[in-house]
Amino acid sequence: MAGRKLVYYLKVLKGTSKGQWFWHITAPNGKIIADGAEGYGKKSGAVRAAKRFILVAETGALMLKED
Repeated sequence: MAGRKLVYYLKVLKGTSKGQWFWHITAPNGKIIADGAEGYGKKSGAVRAAKRFILVAETGALMLKED
C-alpha cells in the first residue's frame, strides 16, 4: 500500500470482573480487525501493546499464514 496511509481506530476498554484493561482495533467500517488476547493491569499497558501491534503490522513484519 505504498503512498496510502492506513487509518486505525484504537479502543481501550476496562474489563468488568478484575478491573483489567483490554484493547481492540477497528477498521473504518467499525469491524474489529485485531484485539489483545490478554488483559492488562493498567490502561497504559493496553495502549502500549496495541501501539506495538500497529507498528509491527505497518512495518510488514507481520505475516499471515493460512492453514
